[in-house]
Amino acid sequence: MSLSTNCKETEILSVKLMNSIRDLLKDVDGEKRYNEPLSLHTSFRVGGNADVLFFPKDQGSLVLVVSIACENGIPIFILGNGSNLLVRDGGIKGIVISLKKMKRNIEIHSGIHERVLVVSPAGTSMPRLVRHTVDKALEGLETLIGVPGTLGGALKINAGAEGKEIGGIFHSLRMLNMKGEVKEFMKNEVRFNYRGTEFPIKGIFLEATLELKKGNKDALSQKIKRLLEKRSASQPITQIGAGSIFKNPKDHYAGQLIEEAGLKSLSIGDAEVSPKHANFIINRGKAKSKDIEELIKVIQEKVMVKAGIFLEPEIEITGEH
Repeated sequence: MSLSTNCKETEILSVKLMNSIRDLLKDVDGEKRYNEPLSLHTSFRVGGNADVLFFPKDQGSLVLVVSIACENGIPIFILGNGSNLLVRDGGIKGIVISLKKMKRNIEIHSGIHERVLVVSPAGTSMPRLVRHTVDKALEGLETLIGVPGTLGGALKINAGAEGKEIGGIFHSLRMLNMKGEVKEFMKNEVRFNYRGTEFPIKGIFLEATLELKKGNKDALSQKIKRLLEKRSASQPITQIGAGSIFKNPKDHYAGQLIEEAGLKSLSIGDAEVSPKHANFIINRGKAKSKDIEELIKVIQEKVMVKAGIFLEPEIEITGEH
């Protein structure tokens, strides 16, 4: 998720500024990796380097790095699990921030009307969060077991499966704005759409509260087992790739439209439309980001010619060409 600093923004960072980032961050707690290949951090296994990949130690170090970026006109990009993301071969300029190493526990509290509130860091992976709630015999999140990203990423796109979306169980969100202030937003302040969410401001998700209900642990465990088996049978989850490439148009399935256009197994370089499910693109091993992006454009063009429908990408495409 790319964020504007809303301060001293510059379209092109000077070489002098980029050389000074190391000095600017030297006293900030957290792990810093310079010129880090983002292909190591995306499920597509493609993408150029990040000028800096930063793992904040805690909320304090996150606030500090945001303030530094704001004051110096350095763009920020928030990296989740990299599972719904295509980073271009030129990489990402500025500071890429991952919240994976900000350690906080998942908390469970009693809500009203026998509801249970689950408070989780935004950087928690969805499979981990789902299994944690099922282990506590809590119902409402289990259909999202196949979502490979983080909680923050799931909220950003209103992730859904089996007819249910995360917006349906959303309670509230704590967010860091670009001034370093923590803001909280309740459900009535957030608008959930199909594969998209509108928040009052732009910022960095810190933690979210979900509203679940008590269920049967054994029944929930069996349900996620069935859902994972179903996903394995219908999607190329053992191959290198991302999630669904395109949103489903109204009254249509993107995979079916792509298949009807005769595009299954179409390839550019080592990027290929999955023979197993046409709404997935796989990296056969040596694909470049430009191959995947070009394949996406070809699919869009051919489906438009065949069906008169424009396929809107579900994945985020970012970075320098």
